[in-house]
Amino acid sequence: MSEDSFADFHEVNGLRGIYIASQVIGNPPHVGPANLQSVITFDRGGEWHPLNPPLTDDEGQPLHCEVVSYD
Repeated sequence: MSEDSFADFHEVNGLRGIYIASQVIGNPPHVGPANLQSVITFDRGGEWHPLNPPLTDDEGQPLHCEVVSYD
């Protein structure tokens, strides 16, 4: 069981053991988008990995997403 708090949790339909969550980072007084990190597990929560933003949109145009590390 994780010691970290989660703000949101979703099971990926049709794919057993895969879950996506928004994890609260740190202990902020008010939670906002800057305090969340999206993570994914492929083994029912055994290990969690940050989700990386896509490089391009669905039409191949570059996206300018910022990768934030909380390690």
